[in-house]
Amino acid sequence: SHLTAFSLNLSLLAGQRQSCISEVVTLVSTMSELRVLQLNLVANAVTPDAARSLASLCQLPRLCCVQLELFSNEIGDEGALELVKGLVLASARLKRLTLGLGRNGLTD
Repeated sequence: SHLTAFSLNLSLLAGQRQSCISEVVTLVSTMSELRVLQLNLVANAVTPDAARSLASLCQLPRLCCVQLELFSNEIGDEGALELVKGLVLASARLKRLTLGLGRNGLTD
């Protein structure tokens, strides 16, 4: 059987954050049958580069529901743009999207 749903609530110490987020992206990207993805990465110092990696997960071929809780990180405008690019590419397939980006240093 193949895993079709994955949910992760991650709260890390400062020194572990970037390497662990990279490992999560690597793990999830191997789940080709995944249909539902829920990641709670609130206050984990997610950077623009990490946001780019997270956006790549939206390209999983069967993914139709995505929830990314990314409040209180360091995504900034650059990272938000990368997320949007990844989501736009997947928009025809996604039936549900929840994206939380508050307190990330975004400008108007």
